[in-house]
Order: sequence, then C-alpha cells, then structure tokens
Amino acid sequence: MSLAASYDPSADALYLRRRAGVSIADTVEVEPRVIVDLGADGASIGVELLAAARHGIPTGELALALGAGVGEQEIAEAALHAIRGRSVPPPIADVP
Repeated sequence: MSLAASYDPSADALYLRRRAGVSIADTVEVEPRVIVDLGADGASIGVELLAAARHGIPTGELALALGAGVGEQEIAEAALHAIRGRSVPPPIADVP
C-alpha cells in the first residue's frame, strides 16, 4: 500500500491519503490534532495531522488511525518528503 502525502506549510497540516478516488462520508478527530476521513464503508481514507512540523510526527498514532497495512516507517518517509516539498520516492531496492 502506498500513501499520498501532502503538506500545507501555512497551516502546518500534513495529510496522508491511503485510498484514492473514494468520497469522504465522515470525519472523526481520534486524538488531538489527528483527524481521520472515513469512506461510506467506515474504513479510513486518509488522516490529517495538525501542527505536524511544530510538534513532530506521531507515526504510531497515525498508523493506528490509518488502519492495517500502513506502517510507521512508510508514514515517516511520506511525511518527511511532503514536509520538505518533495514527492514520496519509490521504495529503495536492496543493493548487493
């Protein structure tokens, strides 16, 4: 699974989207500064983290909010690249 990450520096808001093309049916604040968008099926579509750069990225909380299949390392990499204004790189292949 791949995350699409975007960052709005004026709001210091990081958005991680795990399901493209799915309409948002509900939005829930699961922790202070962690807002989850849900599809009609109740599964997470994406999560927004407010004050992302200022307070650090709580990868564990975000992994729980996004659900199965999304790991802390993937979140950390996506967040770092989004905050720095870069697209998320492809996975690095093992070098012999």
